[in-house]
Amino acid sequence: GKVAEEEALLATFEREIESARDECDSIRRAFGEEDPTQVGAEGAGRDPSSSLAGGGPSLQHEYEELQSRLESLRTARDEARRSLLECRGRAAEGLAALRGTSAEEACASDELADMADVEADLTEGRRMEFARRADGIDSAVDARCHEIVGLVLACQGLIRELEIEPPSVDIVGRSLDDAKIMQSLEDDDDVVAQGGWDQQQQ
Repeated sequence: GKVAEEEALLATFEREIESARDECDSIRRAFGEEDPTQVGAEGAGRDPSSSLAGGGPSLQHEYEELQSRLESLRTARDEARRSLLECRGRAAEGLAALRGTSAEEACASDELADMADVEADLTEGRRMEFARRADGIDSAVDARCHEIVGLVLACQGLIRELEIEPPSVDIVGRSLDDAKIMQSLEDDDDVVAQGGWDQQQQ
């Protein structure tokens, strides 16, 4: 009858409140907070559709309030996770560039093992730590790029200083030595032969 229906509804509300409270507790622990706000205390003996004697909130009201708080916590959790994942992704891509591997391999490497968990600890300190790690790897990549660019420019300067011209259909170099140098750089077996042919033509 009606009493059985109300008891069943009450039990449903209590289960939903307990489940929401547990999730709330889990999320707040990940953010470093001790316990969730105790929204919705024990509901035994309460009428889920009416206020308690003395003007207290109904069980339904407590459930709705807890759900609202839980949604806010879920939003904060998702944003924190995105921040950690973005930093981990940057770190993996940078490490891959430094090590000559794929980003997936870099992400699974021991060097980024401390960035594997993006669930248990969502504190601000943890997010700042991830950001510092990613920024540090980005800086290492930038330094490596500058170093490589410097080496390339130095090589170009030496080539100009030695007056070496790269081999082509018409130009092998200004001497047979030039052709030999370019052959060693490009591993082209036809360079020397082409250079000898040009000298014979002269």
